[in-house]
This record gives sequence, structure tokens and C-alpha cells, in this order.
Amino acid sequence: MKHRPWYKRYPSNFLSGTLEMPFEEKGAYSILLDLMYDKGGAIDDDHQWIARALGMSTRLWKSIREKLIIRGKLVSRDGKLTNLKFEEEIKKAVFQSKKAAENGLKGGIK
Repeated sequence: MKHRPWYKRYPSNFLSGTLEMPFEEKGAYSILLDLMYDKGGAIDDDHQWIARALGMSTRLWKSIREKLIIRGKLVSRDGKLTNLKFEEEIKKAVFQSKKAAENGLKGGIK
């Protein structure tokens, strides 16, 4: 699935899941999720690109990246960064989109 102009956001899940995290980690995590949803998939684990996207130094990003991985918020796999809940939500969205397309093709015909 490519670009998603919106996605379901669960504020209480985010807040409770990031309660113990410092502001910089929360902000980075939130923006990374937005980047994943915008792209429709895992993002390249490119330190310089991500640091620029987050408006921080590469050095600071590398430190935050490791903390987010340790906390289980990010997963590094095959040169990409992802989030397990994000992957579940994308699968649901793809299924719902296919189902809606199938129903639309039926055009009300029983």
C-alpha cells in the first residue's frame, strides 16, 4: 500500500505507551510513525535522512534510535525501520480497502 493521506490514531494508546519516554523520544517516535504511514511501509534506516526529517543531528538521532529499539517501539530489519503495531494496522487497512473495492464492484447487485 502506498501513500496514506490519513490513518487511525489511538491517542490513549500512544500516551500510555510513551508515558515514561522523554519528549525527544516521543516526538521522534510520533514523526517516524507518520513517515511510515505516509510511505505505506517501513522506512529506510538512513541516519542522515531521518535526522533531517526529525530536525536533529545524526548523533542525537542514533542515540534516540537505539533507545526506541530497546523500548520495542522500532524494529530494524533488512535496512529498514518499522513498528510492529504499524505493520498490523497496514495489513488491516489493505484488507479493508480490498473488501470495499470488491463490494463496490458488486454495485448493489445481489
